Amino acid sequence: MDAADKLTPEQLGQAFEIFNNASRDLESAYRVLETRIDHLTGELEQARALQQREAVARVALADRLQTLLAALPGGVVVLDGNGIISSTNPAARQLLGEPLEGEPWYRVLHRCFELDMDDDQELKLRNDSWVTVETSDLGTTPGQIILVNDVTELRAMRQKTELNKRLASMGEMAARLAHQIRTPLSSALLYVSRIRKSAPGEVAAPVERVYQSMKQIETMVADMLGFVRYSHPVTSTVDMAEIMNELLEGLRPIADQHGCTIDFQYRKEQKILVTADRQALLGAFQNIAVNAIQICGHGGEVRMQSSITPEGNAVLTFEDNGPGIEQAIKDRIFEPFFTRRANGVGLGLSVVKRVVDSHHGTISATSSPGQGSCFRIELPTMPGTKRNTDGEEVCYGG
Repeated sequence: MDAADKLTPEQLGQAFEIFNNASRDLESAYRVLETRIDHLTGELEQARALQQREAVARVALADRLQTLLAALPGGVVVLDGNGIISSTNPAARQLLGEPLEGEPWYRVLHRCFELDMDDDQELKLRNDSWVTVETSDLGTTPGQIILVNDVTELRAMRQKTELNKRLASMGEMAARLAHQIRTPLSSALLYVSRIRKSAPGEVAAPVERVYQSMKQIETMVADMLGFVRYSHPVTSTVDMAEIMNELLEGLRPIADQHGCTIDFQYRKEQKILVTADRQALLGAFQNIAVNAIQICGHGGEVRMQSSITPEGNAVLTFEDNGPGIEQAIKDRIFEPFFTRRANGVGLGLSVVKRVVDSHHGTISATSSPGQGSCFRIELPTMPGTKRNTDGEEVCYGG
């Protein structure tokens, strides 16, 4: 007989009661556990959703930062703790060239920079660009971030501003000095010109040399005053053919003296009228033509020509068969005080450019060594070509 057969009905009832109570407790605990699991599952899903949103935000932020770095005009170079370049932006690669990433920074410095300069604020690259370099730590992360900014244009503008200030001061001084020289020089020229006409043979040559030297000084003084003072043209209606013929008449004695031929070509049926400062244009054209005559010398040839562009602008060209202009200095011929002549001031072509600029025109030069030079002046005019009462084509300047 087993133990269950020995239990009384009361004991069996108590045992079943205990079992039922335990079952209810287990069922209640299961429900609590199930509720807790549902709650934790919800919290886990919320955490996962939050992590996904944060991951998407981090990716978007990284994309924005990458786009920002790519759009930055300055170069950005990131170094790790060992001084190795880990990343760069396009501006840095354009400034410093490849390779960059994976290279030690010191090697890039020696390859790209001229490090033997005294200026510690701005550094010169070997490609002739000027940059500033700033470094900053990456906080708690080992490494550095280097910012490389191109200041080439800013440096050029600063130098140009300083040059303009010096030129302004020099111009004021030159104007005062030239004005003081001009009056006694004019008187001296008048007396020398009278002596020159009646000088006997043995002194004629020295007097001529004195006269020519004084004329040269007079030209220098006129150039200095013209460069300093000329800014606002006194305009009137100018016939380009008339002013060029007047120029031609004045140039013939100079051309004969240098053994040079000179002529002016234009279409007689095409009359070009422009609104301009007659004396200023005449002086500018004379400056170019005299330069050409002097450079060509004996056996030289200078050709002047006027025409109209399809847009209706007046064009004048001065072409010679002289030695030409070296490529190295061609871009500097219009700079103030730049000259190839030992006794020159370097203001002639600068004055010409200033006169042309004041008329809203353009001047350019084309030349090859040994093949002569050609100066081209274009002056703006009103659109179209009209005919006057005589049936001639007339281009009226604006």
